[in-house]
Amino acid sequence: MNGKEKKEFYLEYIYSLRMDVYRIIKSVIGDANVTEELTQIVLEKAWRSIESVRDKSKAKEWLKAITRNVLRDHFRREKRESGNWANEDPSAVITIKMADYLEPDPLSIALEREAQSQALEAVSCLAERDRELIWKHLIQEIQLKDIAHEKGLKPANMRRIYAISLRNLKRVYQEKFE
Repeated sequence: MNGKEKKEFYLEYIYSLRMDVYRIIKSVIGDANVTEELTQIVLEKAWRSIESVRDKSKAKEWLKAITRNVLRDHFRREKRESGNWANEDPSAVITIKMADYLEPDPLSIALEREAQSQALEAVSCLAERDRELIWKHLIQEIQLKDIAHEKGLKPANMRRIYAISLRNLKRVYQEKFE
């Protein structure tokens, strides 16, 4: 990205979201002066690392990640300096507050729901063994070693079976939707 492209991209995609960043930080921090300072840090970090954005459609997510990291750094610094900090997890607060302000557009929501629906349909077309394994591991978030123990298999064998199940899912998905 040359200097002109960098500046145009920053102004069009990043700087245009500065008020969203400000509102997120303000809702988490409360103090206007600290909010201004942290917002400036987010925008500076975004400018310095703007070349790392490969896909312009992911710029908003990328900026959210920078904001989250700046807030986490702020909380860590605050905790070190005061030695006394609230018991709540800052990651949870930050995630909730960011979701309030940087929601995806309706088209993104519709596309995500369609993709989820297609993925579930593809899973339903799998053989019982594949369907059960993928459901337990990806949806119920059960560790493969625990599934292996439940089935009386070695974890290495379960990982091999899981890899085969994922290949089968990919094949079914491609046949139905691509």
